[in-house]
Amino acid sequence: MFNRIQDTIDDDIGQMLHELLNMETYTKNKKELHHKLIGTLENRGYYKFLGHPSNYYLSRIGDSYLYDVPINRRGHLKIFRGKRVRLICVSSGRYERCLMVNTVE
Repeated sequence: MFNRIQDTIDDDIGQMLHELLNMETYTKNKKELHHKLIGTLENRGYYKFLGHPSNYYLSRIGDSYLYDVPINRRGHLKIFRGKRVRLICVSSGRYERCLMVNTVE
């Protein structure tokens, strides 16, 4: 079973995620904030990969949660075995989502 933990980290990334989710329409401001979020995540060394929403339970841009990666985890999260990570949806398509992940403390 996939044990998700609510993302309550109140850092600059958390604030950008909160702000993104509160904007109802995709305006110029939301687009700029979205690009700023992706740039910040890339600068912090977040790993980017494509995943299906039924496997990672993320569907909207800005959705996120924390996850304790099991020791026997395979696939994209294999490199984070035994660590707590923050998973973030940064792009959504018809069948796949672009996700970014990195460890948290």
